[in-house]
Amino acid sequence: AGEPKTWTGSMFGEGVPLAAFRTILTMLQNDAKNMEADIINKILADKPIVVLDHFEAVAVAPSSYVIQGQPYKAEIYLTASDSKSSPDVSVNGNKVPTDNGKGVYTGGTGSVGTFTWKGTIRVKERNGNIKTYETKPQTYQVAAPSATVSSDKLNVIYAGIPNPFTISAAGFPNINASITGGSLSGGNGKYMVNVPGSMVGKEVSISVSGSNDGKTVNLGAPKFRVKAIPAPVAKVGGYGGGDIASVQLKSESEIEADLDDFPFDVKFRILRFELTIRKPRSDAITISGQGSNFTGAVKNAINAVSPGTAVIFSDIVSQGPDGRQRVLPPLVFNVK
Repeated sequence: AGEPKTWTGSMFGEGVPLAAFRTILTMLQNDAKNMEADIINKILADKPIVVLDHFEAVAVAPSSYVIQGQPYKAEIYLTASDSKSSPDVSVNGNKVPTDNGKGVYTGGTGSVGTFTWKGTIRVKERNGNIKTYETKPQTYQVAAPSATVSSDKLNVIYAGIPNPFTISAAGFPNINASITGGSLSGGNGKYMVNVPGSMVGKEVSISVSGSNDGKTVNLGAPKFRVKAIPAPVAKVGGYGGGDIASVQLKSESEIEADLDDFPFDVKFRILRFELTIRKPRSDAITISGQGSNFTGAVKNAINAVSPGTAVIFSDIVSQGPDGRQRVLPPLVFNVK
């Protein structure tokens, strides 16, 4: 038996007609092309069927709103897309329309707050399977349209009572606020400011800061003047003096301190007062009263009044929530 033939001998060796060489070479070329196609299909079997025919330069910035002193950053790169395809694009599970191969998402802005969304793209692979690509969670903030209007002459805080404040800053969903010389409580933009009576006549500052891109930004520290609560007006039965019926005066049980035309509901206490009764053709008598109620000698003296008597409340000392004591104007009644 002869030696086994090699591949080249079998294909192009002795006994093979010269005219067959061209056919054999063509067969080998076809085999190589088929093998190349099989290898490419194997490599690309799990790749999406995408023809990148549209290129575009893109600039993306985390925000177009930048606070003074903070750097503005943006990423600039080249993107490629298949303008003739219509991929399956959805946001939070809801399909969105596509335009030139790009999904177009329009977020709702019917209510204020911070909203998060995530996009999903599904593309068919060469082997018929569906490949899913997801974006990172994206957030956007919806703020109510607003304007800030303030009076430069009324930047006032009243001592001893809670002063309501609304504190906000555009572009900062979370802010921090603090005050010098007082206390500040609350959150979500609504705060109460309290300043003691010892700060009357002085200034306090409310410092506001917010977080932007992981950094704390100072947003300002406006100053406010601390004022005392206005002095109240003493009244008996709602009357501030003048003529009063005897039966009306005798039915009253206390002296009050009212603060009219003031935007805050402030309560005052009467600490003490002097009651003077001056009857016709009689010497005046003066009785000291403690607190606001008519008791003891004060009540007895009021019950003994008759028409023509002058009833005078003087040295009326009141105290407000700021702890400051005030001497109020006297009340003079003419009993009828």
